[in-house]
Amino acid sequence: EREASLAQRVAELEAEVAGSHSSGEREAQLTGRISELQTTLDASRSVAVDCDGGVVGAISQERFNAVREKQEKWKRQVKSIIEKDAVERSALEAQVIALEGMLRTLQTSREELAADFAVVAKLKSEAIRSNESLKGSLQLALEKMAELEMFRTRVMESARDAVGKRVC
Repeated sequence: EREASLAQRVAELEAEVAGSHSSGEREAQLTGRISELQTTLDASRSVAVDCDGGVVGAISQERFNAVREKQEKWKRQVKSIIEKDAVERSALEAQVIALEGMLRTLQTSREELAADFAVVAKLKSEAIRSNESLKGSLQLALEKMAELEMFRTRVMESARDAVGKRVC
């Protein structure tokens, strides 16, 4: 009965180790504890049996209670480790979700920024064309002003000549 209990506990611990996605260090600790229990179980199985099937040597009740106490202690520690891992995993999952949200926001901002840059580039291109057009218009206006200045100069010279001829 004790042997069956120890074997069952070893199997439970092995299942917990296999089922937990804990770090390698924790898994090594749990595996070490399982090995200790397995050693105790093997020792209990190696009890000599006499010809009549009676047990010659047996594990004392005190030793059995000590093993059971260790099992319970390890069970609590394993449970604590698994709970801590679950909390850490939940926190990490929450961080991943938050980071994914931030990434989506950044992607949206990036797309909006790209659209804004496209609008700015278009406006810049239009401004350059307008500037070139204004330069052309300004150049034409300057040429017209030069022509008007030349015309005014000729008119003034003609007027002086006409005034000079009248005086003579």
